[in-house]
Amino acid sequence: MPFHLPGKSLLFIPAVIAPAWLLSSCSTDNYVRSADAEVRGIIEHNQNLVLETPSAPVVIDTEYSELNPDYLQPEIIVRDRQVGEPMKLSLTEAIELSVRSRREYQNQRESLYLAALDLTRARHDYTPRITSLGSQATLESARLRNANGNYDETSRDLAVGTRASFDQVFITGGALAVDLAQDIFKFYLGGSGSSGSTRFLSARLTQPLLRGRGAIATENLTQRERNVAYAVRTYSRFQQRNVIDITSAYFRILQEKDRVRNEYSSYQNLVIFADRARALAEDRLPRFQLDQAKQSELRARARYISAVNSYKNLVDNFKITLGLPLGGELLLEDSALRSLAEAGLPPIPFD
Repeated sequence: MPFHLPGKSLLFIPAVIAPAWLLSSCSTDNYVRSADAEVRGIIEHNQNLVLETPSAPVVIDTEYSELNPDYLQPEIIVRDRQVGEPMKLSLTEAIELSVRSRREYQNQRESLYLAALDLTRARHDYTPRITSLGSQATLESARLRNANGNYDETSRDLAVGTRASFDQVFITGGALAVDLAQDIFKFYLGGSGSSGSTRFLSARLTQPLLRGRGAIATENLTQRERNVAYAVRTYSRFQQRNVIDITSAYFRILQEKDRVRNEYSSYQNLVIFADRARALAEDRLPRFQLDQAKQSELRARARYISAVNSYKNLVDNFKITLGLPLGGELLLEDSALRSLAEAGLPPIPFD
């Protein structure tokens, strides 16, 4: 015999399941956006509170943040590693590139973000939390044997259960927990049926009287707030140190490049002098002077090779710092070193 539930008996199912469905319908993206907004607000507030001058917003997202790592194509990974046209960088462009691409810079941003995110977790412990523990509907059927041994009756049980909880932690160290459970069932036997409902409500309030009461209860939250302030200071100091590091590395490369030119010019002059000594050695120049000229030429050649290797190493290290491919050619502006030399050292006032 087909089994049909009366229309009214199904009305309670949406009423029970709807709250749980609404709670579970919030997507992960919404939580991520909400957490990002809260973290940005915390960082901005602490920057205004700790730093004397306003700082730029902290953004940890990169051009790859929106990509799914499970479907990341190899072409995208190696795209930035491909060697293209020679790159010419001014000092300002090098500093701006380090902000975007330097690995240490990104690590500092992420450390600051994680400190603020940890604070949101500590604050979340002191906010009311309503949790749906889920709803479950169960339908069971069974055939009953009559006195003659035949199966002529069917029993069916429909049960729907749902649970929810409310939790609140207080800054005094106390905690309130409320649990609500409801079981709704309907029993059918043949053409007749009966229904029932069971509700369960429990509340638990705890408050330490001595140990764990008062300011000690919020020490975890206080420490997280301090950690954010420390992270803001650390990030600000790194920003200043990054400018110094990039500027120093930039001018060291230009100085080493200028040294390469000087060593090459010295080597060329000693080659000419050694050739002249060889020509004079046949008639008038003593043998030991010819040997000295050759030694000077070889030493100048060694200094030139050493300067070239040192220059290449500095350039490669600078590429690594900026996140550039090592195989690409990097050109820096020589005018920056000349401008620095022309400007000279500013006078230092002494009181």
